[in-house]
This record gives sequence, structure tokens and C-alpha cells, in this order.
Amino acid sequence: MMGLWCSRLSVALVVFVLAVTVVQAGNNREERFAKLYEIKNELSHRQICWDGEMTIRIGVMENQKTIAVTAEEAYQIIGGPEVVNGAAGEVLTFKLKSAKKAERLFWPVVKTVDNKKETQLFDTVEQWEALGHKVTVHPAGARLYYRDFLIHDNRRYFVSVEPTDNQTDCEASFQNLIPHGARPWPLETLTSEAAGIMQLCRKDGTVVAEFDGPARLSSNKPLKVFRVEYGVGYPWHGFQDRHFRGILEVRVDKVGALQLISELDIESYLQGVVPSEMSAHYPHHALCSQAIAARGETLAKYGTRHLADPYHLCATQHCQVYGGLTKEHANTNKAVQETRGRILRHGDLISDTVYSACCGGHTEHNDFVWSTEPSPSLRGKPCLKPEADPFPDPMTEAALKVYFSKKVKSYCNLPVDYYQKKFRWKTEFTQSQLDELVAKKYPNVGSVKELVPLSRGVSGRLRELKVVGSKETIVVQKELPIRFLFGGLRSGAFVVEKKDSNWTFIGAGWGHGVGMCQWGARGMAEAGKTYRKILAHYFTDTYILNVYRLKKRAK
Repeated sequence: MMGLWCSRLSVALVVFVLAVTVVQAGNNREERFAKLYEIKNELSHRQICWDGEMTIRIGVMENQKTIAVTAEEAYQIIGGPEVVNGAAGEVLTFKLKSAKKAERLFWPVVKTVDNKKETQLFDTVEQWEALGHKVTVHPAGARLYYRDFLIHDNRRYFVSVEPTDNQTDCEASFQNLIPHGARPWPLETLTSEAAGIMQLCRKDGTVVAEFDGPARLSSNKPLKVFRVEYGVGYPWHGFQDRHFRGILEVRVDKVGALQLISELDIESYLQGVVPSEMSAHYPHHALCSQAIAARGETLAKYGTRHLADPYHLCATQHCQVYGGLTKEHANTNKAVQETRGRILRHGDLISDTVYSACCGGHTEHNDFVWSTEPSPSLRGKPCLKPEADPFPDPMTEAALKVYFSKKVKSYCNLPVDYYQKKFRWKTEFTQSQLDELVAKKYPNVGSVKELVPLSRGVSGRLRELKVVGSKETIVVQKELPIRFLFGGLRSGAFVVEKKDSNWTFIGAGWGHGVGMCQWGARGMAEAGKTYRKILAHYFTDTYILNVYRLKKRAK
């Protein structure tokens, strides 16, 4: 049965984000924050209920000029009053006749506050108002029910200050917020929806139908989409013809182009995720660990991401990589089916079972990598074999250089050249190359003089980096922005050496390092550990729950 909202607001279809701007009104705290009480009341009614298998919407492609589809059997396309029947094997192509972009705002979020922490929410608002900012609070998330069992509550508030109409300006404003203790990130919302007319054409160019809204495609056989774009912004960017289970939806996206959304049950979705995130030839217990982790991350993040988009998660590394039926493999399908419905819980919440390729020997605290509250189940810990040298303590720059330079005995140190080059790595830049990279993001810095680590996580990953330039000094926060500043380094676990006009980055691992180390899971499985042991190692104080075994309570 399709997952659905039991309240007034549908995450599956929502485009506008309800937000409350706090306005000073009197001295009484309760009166002053009357709007916040309204938003708390709205959030208290948000819940998602499902019975059977939950339906999820995945953003597969955006910013497309055309989208061409077919199926082995007859298929149907419905959009408003228009109904088109495609013959088996017939290729039909969506094109834009006209389109209007959505109007967007980008909000610097200075704090994320859990739904239950009312005092912290009010204190945060007062703090940023006292600094002269106009504060806006955005609600997100919901309570998740399987049948009548509450399995998760991810309701939260995003507290932001003055928005801009483009992401670049929004991120530039971070430099003024960081000195006041913020770890900002950009929240995107819409002030008006995109609109347009899509034409559906045959191969000879004949227009079969026109749609002034979304068009939904269904067939008894998987639908085939030609030239699906993937890996946008990454070295592996490309195009591939792909098949998809469930329903497909084509619509005008927020930039006035075409987008493709896949709508299907969560277990079928996971069959396209697991082999896209982990090699299908890994040991069975590593694949089972990946299936449970991916299921948990899907549910834990449901309704908290892509609030300006008509889907729950995207199909890229930002959420989870989803390759559709084309990427499925018998080994990974077996792992998904064998672990069907199983998630990890910490207390009465689903653990956000995130993962990355290779931790480099030590995983990281979630709050050191992202602007999130510390999660008890996402604590950084060694990924080392019993006979390995310990992680450096104290963690000085000199000690890290030694550690990042040697092949320590870690479960993720796999004995194959491909893995070896990512477990430990070096990247070199000339002065001009480094200046050019930094100027792409911060054009006013000038020539880079120093790179100064301000803080690191427990794995040695950089949390804050000061970039001293000939014209300006800036502070870059969080692991991924630091990596992207230098052209996409493999991880934020690195030290820097400068000799003359050459800069050498000496690093460890591949990815953010939080949660499960995928290569470490393989190493543990090869050492005979079960998926239960693997997950228990990476996710602190968690237990496995099979959601689908929860029975309806008697009325």
C-alpha cells in the first residue's frame, strides 16, 4: 500500500515550505513567539502512515531538454485529461513547448533544532535576533507509523536568517555567520512553482499530446528511459539507457527544464540502490549490511530533504545512488530480500545508518562532518584489525602525516591496487593551480599563502580550515565543502605540505567517513563476521528491528 500523509501536508507532493518569520511583539515570551507555537502545532500533526510496503519518490534526472521512453509491453501515459497509449516497443519523447522557472530563495540555516527542544528553539531565535538578523523558522519531517506503530520521529526546525535569490550569494554570507558560532548550510524553498507545457512526440516528430502538468507513465513491464544522465558534477558523469520498476513521472522542474521521478515501493528501490552503492560481488554479509543501512537511511531522512522538490530523495550521492532495474544484480537482490523490513534502531528512533566508501582506518562523528546534532549511534571509532597500530594520540599534525602515509592494518585496507590508491593517497598542486581552484569559490582571496587547520574530528578529518590569501582570509567549514574547494579530494582526512610553490595533500580514505565503512564491511565479512556484528561495530548501541513483523494491535 502506498505510503501517505495522515495530515494536511503531503511530503510527496509539497513544493512550498511552510515557514514562520518571527516578529518582535511585546515583552511576553509566549506572545512574542506566538507564531512559533503555531508552527509547533502544525508540526505536531504531521505523520506518515503505511501498511505493507511504503512508496517513495526518487528524483532521477533534472535539467533535461528531452526525455524519451518505451516499454516491452503496451504502456500508458496520463496527465490531466490526456491519456496516451504507447504500443509495445514504441518510443515516445517528451519535449518542452514552453516553460516558466520557479522563483526560489536560499536561506542560510544557522541551527537545526529537534522538535522536542522548545527552549533551544526559542533561545536560538533570540540569539540571532540580538545580532540584528530577521529570523525565519522552517519545519521539516514527520512521525513515521507502520500500521499503528510509531517507528520514528524526525520532526525538526531549520532556523535561518535573511535569504537570497541565488545559492552563491547565500553561501557567501556564511563568512559573516561563522564567527557567531554557526555552521551554516543553504536551505532552498520556492516562492512560486515552475510551470509549462510538455509535448509528447513520436519518432517522426508528430505531437501526440500536450500536458500542462505532470505526466505519469505505467506499464506491466519495466519502463525504459533512454540516455539517463547520472553522476552530474563527478568524474564518472555519463549517460545510460536504464529500466525502472513502478511508475515514472515527467514534469517541468524548478529551472524550467524536464525532470524524471521514479515512484516505487521501498524494497524495489533498495534493489536499485544496493548494487549502485556497493559491488554486487562483495561477500553476502557485507551486502546485507548495506541493504539494512540503505533502508534505515531512507526512512530516517524521509521528509527532511529536498523540501523544494516534488520527491523525497534524489538518485545521486547527495542522498543515495539509485540506478533502477538496470543496476540490479541477483546477489544484491538476495540481500535486500533476505533483510526485508530490517532497520537499525537506537532507543525508540531509527538510526540514520549513513555510510561511505572507505574511512581510512577511523570513522567520524556525524556532527563533526555535518551541521547536525550529535547522534549517539554515529560516533567515530577505529576500523582497525586487532593487530594494528593504534590511531595517533595525541592527534598532532605531525602524527597525522605519519598515519596518513602508512598502510595501517585496517579492515578497509583491501589488498587490491584499486583500493590501495584510495585508502592512502596524495594530490599535488602548483601555486597557480591551487589559486585557481580557490578563486572559483572565493574570488576575493587572492593567492593562497597558508592553509591552517582550525579543528579536526576524531578521525583526523578537517572540520574547519582557514585559508589565508594575499587579499582576504576565509574560513571553510565542514568536510565536503573543504574537499570540493580543492577540486574534490577523496576525503577531508589530509595534511598539507608546502615546498616552494608546490602544495602536497597527503590523505586517507574516500568519503565522509560517518557510519558504516563499506570497504571495512567487506573486510569484516571476509574475516567471518556476520552482518549483525558488522552493523553493531559501526553503529553504537543499536538493535535490529523488522518493521514488517509488527502486528496490528487489536481494536
